Amino acid sequence: MLSKKITLNEAYRQIESLFFQRGYRALKLLDDLKEFVVKNHPTLRGNDILPEEVYKRFIKVVTLLEKDYPVEYITKKTYFMHLTLTIEEPVYIPNPFTERLVQKAYEIARSAKDKLSIIDIGTGTGAVILALATLLKNPSHEYIATDIDDKAVQIARKNAKRIAPYVKIVWADVAFINSEAITPRFKRVLLLTNKPYLPNQIEAQLDWSVRYQSPLALYKNESFEKKLKRYIKLLVENGKEVTLVMETLRTRHPPTAKIVTYRFVSKNSARSTRRTSKVRS
Repeated sequence: MLSKKITLNEAYRQIESLFFQRGYRALKLLDDLKEFVVKNHPTLRGNDILPEEVYKRFIKVVTLLEKDYPVEYITKKTYFMHLTLTIEEPVYIPNPFTERLVQKAYEIARSAKDKLSIIDIGTGTGAVILALATLLKNPSHEYIATDIDDKAVQIARKNAKRIAPYVKIVWADVAFINSEAITPRFKRVLLLTNKPYLPNQIEAQLDWSVRYQSPLALYKNESFEKKLKRYIKLLVENGKEVTLVMETLRTRHPPTAKIVTYRFVSKNSARSTRRTSKVRS
């Protein structure tokens, strides 16, 4: 147990000493503690004994670092593209690779001549749709983001309120395809999803942080894929033109993520769909 009689400089050095074991996570938390001290105890100097409030925060940082707890959950913030987002356990921590999904969606939406209904399935923090909305700077499009995790919906709404209030965040399962929450207004639909694609047996090979994140957001779920296909089929049957941009997994070894794009339109009858393009980036 660390003594309560510890100076500010000693606290900083103890966190720095964890750098070789915990890498960037230790430095991020060191910066977070310094920011807290400057904001709440601006007169505190290096040789001063830590006040109770700062000491408790310091102990929390060290304890969680030793448990490999994600920095994002400790600081309650994460970064995605140009955004700073609020986050809490167990909401999925955005992966930098997913920025490619946003870039691909941006290319498609930017060149669209008509208004779009942009729908993000499994939004998590809202990272994908909020990044896209702020890049497009076009509130005339319809923006809808859904998730089946209550905490994710709560966090995404908080982020949307601050970043892009015109983005609608709803709790919705793709299974409930007749729900007004995910019924698009416009004919052209841009459907986005960073779908769960990891096989369960891969968990032991993954980064330490996955153990704290929601399994709903990580592991492959055949039910989700069936629901997504059914939802797209219904949209097309109702006269929508759907472009799907999603992150999925290359099956070759070693498995790596990829971004794929499909387009679905009606062909001859209302009950048939045609995949007109598949683009891998």
